[in-house]
Amino acid sequence: MENTGNYRNTPFYTHIIRYAVDGFAHYFLMRDLERALNTGSRIDEVLENHKINLDHKDINIRNGFKGSIDYIRRIGIDIPEEREDNIIYFDIDYTNRILHSIWALNRNESRDIINRLWKIEDFYNRDLIRKGKKFGKELNQEAFVIYFMQIGGHLNLKSKTTIMESRENLLRALKYKEYYRNWINLVERCPSLVDVQQAIRN
Repeated sequence: MENTGNYRNTPFYTHIIRYAVDGFAHYFLMRDLERALNTGSRIDEVLENHKINLDHKDINIRNGFKGSIDYIRRIGIDIPEEREDNIIYFDIDYTNRILHSIWALNRNESRDIINRLWKIEDFYNRDLIRKGKKFGKELNQEAFVIYFMQIGGHLNLKSKTTIMESRENLLRALKYKEYYRNWINLVERCPSLVDVQQAIRN
């Protein structure tokens, strides 16, 4: 999708480039891990693909783990070009999204996966993977809901809380909302990464 400007100080940057992409990346990683567990594939290969770093002292984070969305880009899924590759999965920053969530984020389950220093054995824990996948999907969905509520004054264009947003940003947000929704549905159905890649080619 076309880049039409600088979005760092806009609702589009905050909610779409940051949180919507973060949510999709969480979902995609957790689905990859779930697929590997279901098929007996190598978990370490999934972690390598996503450049997962569990050396918490080295990367100086209090919880979660560091990775990259470069792999998602390389297999052909559209990520806004303004978005950097680095990501901290289950960052403590997401706590604010949970506490003030207007969407379906489950606070208790989300705390289980955010308030922890992830270790290698956690990637073999089906319950954590299930919670992580759900968290990613809902974080992605919520980002779009908040974006449209914020720029539309809770979807009421006559509201005094309406925030002006460029037409380009709005159109991109609408496209990405549909795009990621379709991809989450597709990735959920695909039994293997080969099937995902085949779907991209088609």
